[in-house]
Amino acid sequence: MKRHLIFSWSASLLLTLALVGCATPLETVKLPGVGPAWQTGRMVDFGAGRGAITELVPVGQELGNWTHRITIEFVEETPLTLEQWMAARRATIESDCPDVTWIVLSHDENALSYEWRVEGCRGHADKHELVRLLRGNDGLHSVSYAEKTERMDPAARAVWLSRLNSAVVVKMEGDDLQEVTFAR
Repeated sequence: MKRHLIFSWSASLLLTLALVGCATPLETVKLPGVGPAWQTGRMVDFGAGRGAITELVPVGQELGNWTHRITIEFVEETPLTLEQWMAARRATIESDCPDVTWIVLSHDENALSYEWRVEGCRGHADKHELVRLLRGNDGLHSVSYAEKTERMDPAARAVWLSRLNSAVVVKMEGDDLQEVTFAR
């Protein structure tokens, strides 16, 4: 029974993320290791041709008081490259917190991983975030894990980096989720 509930919950989450605001099956990100300990804090569909965002928080927390958060974003049909998307995010964060620590962890044609931290930034909680940007055929995807802390515990950081690096872009094909292969 427990296995069925976990499978059912996981399938529901992926289906929900894949179909947020979409009449046609668009892509989403499959993130391993996210189970029933997480709940949806917010889902927003920005409309056709624009994208969507889903934020997950631990069960018992709300988006306004989270300590840990997973964010999955999709920007449909954007001319931005992964590097440009990352640079735009960095500029936004640096405009509020100029002393942000920013590290690019890995980069290839279809994915870019980085982390950033802010500590002691006036008006902002300390935060450490791990981010993986992925290129899909329908647009760009971002999946991130954040903690409100000065520095993530090294063991937790390693677990979440592994999960983020295992994330793949998927699309509904009939009744199945299929990993996206890239059109050239």
